[in-house]
Amino acid sequence: MADRKWELLIEYEDQDYTINGDSELIDQHISMVLSYLKDQEKAPLDQPFKVNLKINHRAPENVDHIMKRNQLISPSFKSSDKEVHDFLHSLGTRIEWIYCLGISYILVQSEKENLITAKSIRSMYQHAQIKPPQNIHLCINQCVRKNYLEPMGKVEGAKAYSLTQDGVSFIKTQASLNNASSQMESYENEVQQKTAEEFISLLTEEELHLLQEEYVMEDRILKLLYLLDEKGISGPMRPNFIYMLIVKIYKFDGLPRSVYLGLSRTRPLTKKVKNANKVHYQLTKEGKLWAEEQYDSAGKPE
Repeated sequence: MADRKWELLIEYEDQDYTINGDSELIDQHISMVLSYLKDQEKAPLDQPFKVNLKINHRAPENVDHIMKRNQLISPSFKSSDKEVHDFLHSLGTRIEWIYCLGISYILVQSEKENLITAKSIRSMYQHAQIKPPQNIHLCINQCVRKNYLEPMGKVEGAKAYSLTQDGVSFIKTQASLNNASSQMESYENEVQQKTAEEFISLLTEEELHLLQEEYVMEDRILKLLYLLDEKGISGPMRPNFIYMLIVKIYKFDGLPRSVYLGLSRTRPLTKKVKNANKVHYQLTKEGKLWAEEQYDSAGKPE
């Protein structure tokens, strides 16, 4: 398809001329004008350059977002790195596209950036000293497909996006759900708390070291259940009790469902037991043998 013909009229105070050609030629001349004006150091700084652009076509639907835009990337951020960290942590996940959407939310709500680019998102990652995803564009595209970000064309040569109302609602809901979940991330009763504190106090330094060397969630859980039994704290254990031990011993900052999923994967070395109509987990004989072999190979703590 042939490129549409364009006409550009440039009027300076002392001279004017017209450029006719394709969009690439027009783009080059506009860039040349802006470069020329940027280099005019002797021009009074208190008098802005006035550039009039008259177009014989209707304005884009997203013109309101463009009008509200102050600048594409803030020279400095209002949000501290701690505020960014805390907000992203409140989302309760480390899924990259949700982090990307969360940063877009911060850029709009706190930084007043109405148009978002991959560069502005990456800048916020760097400001907060958070490692950005390897492919920010992929994260942005996932947000676009979910209708959480809306393409707004190009600004300064970069693809720009606006945060949709669906995107705002998703982030607010995500933070709200995680906050409700966090409020429940505690012991179910005082007996459970005292039992956990007693168990941790009974662990030797060597036992703690052996536990903390383990990185696989299922193996952590199996070894905890084994040591609970070894310390005389036997019987079926509630999933939340196991989760709280993981939090206390491993400084775990993930969601409870990560531990619950790990619990489900420990079978058949564990078994589900219903007690007072609530689910509990208990080591099977095979599970106990597995744990003993693990500790024997590592040098079972005395």
